[in-house]
Amino acid sequence: MLTGMRQRLTWLTIYAVAMAYVESAVVVYLRAIYYPHGFDFPLALMPPGMLAIEIGREAATLIMLLGVAALAGADRWERFLAFCLGSGARTTDSRQQRRKLALPHDRWND
Repeated sequence: MLTGMRQRLTWLTIYAVAMAYVESAVVVYLRAIYYPHGFDFPLALMPPGMLAIEIGREAATLIMLLGVAALAGADRWERFLAFCLGSGARTTDSRQQRRKLALPHDRWND
């Protein structure tokens, strides 16, 4: 049983890291569009439609993590553990990937 859970958590971590890479690429693209001379203050305002899309993207990310966690865990505590692991791996790796993908002139690449 423990081996099966380890295997599921390993795949969950791989999924979260891959998802973090995709999300990091989106952030780099958005910064290149909205901040062509580097991410700096004052922040550029997003059009209202883009803000709704960004909120929807973040909600979809949480739903994907919940869905994968539901499949990874046999009971509610395993599902909670899987969600926490996936969320933590995604968040940590997303920041690392953004630093790697950041444009050279982007001083706010974290």
